[in-house]
Amino acid sequence: MDKTEFYNVLDISDPEEFTYYENMASLLEEDQTIEQNLIDDLLREVDFTRFRDLAKSYFEEFLNRVPDEETDLYFLADTMRRSVVGCEDPESLADAIYRFRKWYIVEPSVIDRNTGEEICVRDARYNISAAAFLGEKPEYDFHKAYNYEIDGYDVSVQDMVEGTEI
Repeated sequence: MDKTEFYNVLDISDPEEFTYYENMASLLEEDQTIEQNLIDDLLREVDFTRFRDLAKSYFEEFLNRVPDEETDLYFLADTMRRSVVGCEDPESLADAIYRFRKWYIVEPSVIDRNTGEEICVRDARYNISAAAFLGEKPEYDFHKAYNYEIDGYDVSVQDMVEGTEI
């Protein structure tokens, strides 16, 4: 993917237009491979604070849609949220986003107990949301998805000083 294709995926023509939740969702949910250098270049040009706010909104929505019985998935996703939102520089944020995308989309790690099929976390999450409207009850095994290596997460010193929640 080149920069033009990347911006088309994000529905922007330049980084200053990366201001909406939909832009963040496109970045984090795109099926095509997005090279880390493209993410890194984007982050050097966007409003970094605004970008982190969009990421925070995205993860809050993500957490709201985790099934109640999947507490391990909830805590893992919350740790990812803290890792992404806590990044203070474009390079570490690009790395956190790239790793999240790999876990969320690229590597199938959820087993559909009804079919035996292995799907990505994003697809399982969407299927669970759709099932609520359709009156269905999908059954997924997320245990393999819990194998996401996290050394810890960054916390913005400024956010700590200001008492802002990350």
